[in-house]
Amino acid sequence: KLDEEYLELEARDREELEININVDKEAFKRTYRKFMRNLNYVYQEHKLVCNIAIGIVIAIIAGNSVLYILNHRSFKEGSNFTINGYEIKINNSYYSDKSYNGKVISKTSSFVIVDLNLKNTTGNKRNVDLNRFHVMNGISNYTTTEKLYGTEFQDFGKTYDSVSLRSGESVRMIMVYKVDKKLKPNRFVLYYQEFEANKKFLRKIKLKIKDYSKVINKGTKELGEDMTFTINSEEENITFEDFEISKETDYVYNVCTSLNCANGREVYRAPNGYQIMKLKFASDTYEGKDLKNFAEDYGSITYTDKEGKIINRKLENAIPRTYYGKYLYVKIPDAVTEAQSFEFNFTIRNQKYVYKIF
Repeated sequence: KLDEEYLELEARDREELEININVDKEAFKRTYRKFMRNLNYVYQEHKLVCNIAIGIVIAIIAGNSVLYILNHRSFKEGSNFTINGYEIKINNSYYSDKSYNGKVISKTSSFVIVDLNLKNTTGNKRNVDLNRFHVMNGISNYTTTEKLYGTEFQDFGKTYDSVSLRSGESVRMIMVYKVDKKLKPNRFVLYYQEFEANKKFLRKIKLKIKDYSKVINKGTKELGEDMTFTINSEEENITFEDFEISKETDYVYNVCTSLNCANGREVYRAPNGYQIMKLKFASDTYEGKDLKNFAEDYGSITYTDKEGKIINRKLENAIPRTYYGKYLYVKIPDAVTEAQSFEFNFTIRNQKYVYKIF
C-alpha cells in the first residue's frame, strides 16, 4: 500500500499550520520597572555599601586593564624603551635574499636583519641572551643565526655570537634571521621574551622593514663618462678613460727592503685562453689597488660574443699582486677580442651600476 493509505492522510491534513505566539509586552515592561524600583530602593537604603562595592569593582577592572596593558604593551622601531634591565632602540630593519654584493644567498630562504642599540642599565655585568629576541610572521617563529651570515650582511652592521656588557655599557649590532621566502616581508614582528617573577612575557616591537630583495638599476655609463655610487655610506666616483687588450702588459709595484722602498716595473703574461684588459681610469678617491678590491668584490663582466650569445662572468683581476697607478687589469677570455659588446656590472647590495666599455 501507499504511505498515504497507512497514514490515512487527507487533503486538509496537508494544509499549512499557523502558530501564533503572543507576547505580553506590557507585562514585560511592568516586570522590568518593578525590578528597577526595587534595585533603587536597595541602593538608597545601602548607598554607602553599594558605592564602596561599585568602587571596588571599578578599581579591580581598571587595575587589571592597566596591568594587562603594561604586560602586553608594544614598542615601535626608532623609539627607546627599557625591557628587563636593557635600554633598547631598533635603528633599522631590512629584508633581503642577497649578500652585500648582490649575490643570491639562498633560493628558498630570505633574511630579516635587525639593527639595534643595546645598553645594560643594571649595576652588574651581564651576558646578553640573544635567543630571547624572536622574529615572528603569523605562527612562524625564528631565532638569530648569530655570526653565520655576518659577512653577507656586513654592510648593515656587525654580528656577534655572544655579547657581554658591563654596567652602563652599550653596543650597536645586527641580528640576522633566516626566514621562509614565501612569507610577506611587511608581516614580520620582533619579540623579546622577558621573564619576571616566574612569569613569561612577550614584548612586541613593530618593525618598519625596508625591502632590499629587488635589484634597482641605477643606469648605464659609457667610456669617458663619470659613474658615481655610494658604498659604506661614502660617495665614490670612477671614470674609465681608455682601454687596451693584449696578451701581456706591464705594471708598477712597490718593493721594500730594510733600508727603503722603491717602485719596480714588471711584465705579466696572461695564461692560455685569456687576454688582459688594461683600463685607465680617473677617480677622486680611488687608486688602482682600491678599484681592484672594489671590482673583485662587487663586479662581473657581460659580453656578447661574435655569434650574438650573451655571456656573464665573475670579474677577475689579471695581476696576482698589489700594483700602483690608476689602472685596472682584468682577466678576460680570448673571445672578448671578437665580442660585439663588453660591459662591467657593479652590484652594491641591491643597486646595479652598468659601465659599457664598447
